[in-house]
Amino acid sequence: DGVCAYDNSNNRYTITLTGSGAANAFTVTNGAQTIGYAVRFSGSTGGFVVMTTGVSRNFRASNQTQNNCGGATNAQIRVTFTAANLAAAEAATYSGTLTVLIQP
Repeated sequence: DGVCAYDNSNNRYTITLTGSGAANAFTVTNGAQTIGYAVRFSGSTGGFVVMTTGVSRNFRASNQTQNNCGGATNAQIRVTFTAANLAAAEAATYSGTLTVLIQP
């Protein structure tokens, strides 16, 4: 999904992602089964970077003049599940939370 990451000082920001699993792992659960997933983040200048839960990474924001990026996005978050994890999962409703913290 696309996000707007705005900083009005030096066009740099730090992002920290955490999941809702044990030790803040990136997981979803149906109450009986837990499935892990990977998270990648892409700032406005560069490709996707693999993120580790709780580890802050620095990115550059594109030169934004509006705190809502003019209604556009300038960064992307990609969540992926492996085919093996999905194949092993039982049919059910899964839920989890991915917390995104963006700081200047």
